[in-house]
Amino acid sequence: MGEHRKLAGDWESVSHKNLDLFLKKLGTPAFLRQNAAQMKLSQKISFPGHTMKVITVQNSKINKKVIPLDGRNFRDQIFQKFYTATAVIGGDGSIKIQGKMTESEAIITILRRIDKSGRIRVITVLDGVECVRVFVK
Repeated sequence: MGEHRKLAGDWESVSHKNLDLFLKKLGTPAFLRQNAAQMKLSQKISFPGHTMKVITVQNSKINKKVIPLDGRNFRDQIFQKFYTATAVIGGDGSIKIQGKMTESEAIITILRRIDKSGRIRVITVLDGVECVRVFVK
């Protein structure tokens, strides 16, 4: 079993850092930024085949994505802004997504890893602005 499979399971967000600044950099309107900071979200992560499936529930909204883990390009969105990226599995079991935003061509990096206390840390960097979200099982 690969180390990345430790990311599998049901996770609940417990904290975030720099979310408002990140969303501002992304171009998200102020009222949506205020709502996003107050919303809890949950994620169910699984690994069918050589992909990572992430089902995110925020309030009653459900978002499903399947991310190839073999270096193939894929298209996705974050707060209704599209990007094209690739995902790779790190030797430490982390999953790193890196690509470019469609509208601005800014570089986006999303790193998902288990920290020393068993929590998932999702570190998203857009054009030098870093946002960290923490999830627990």
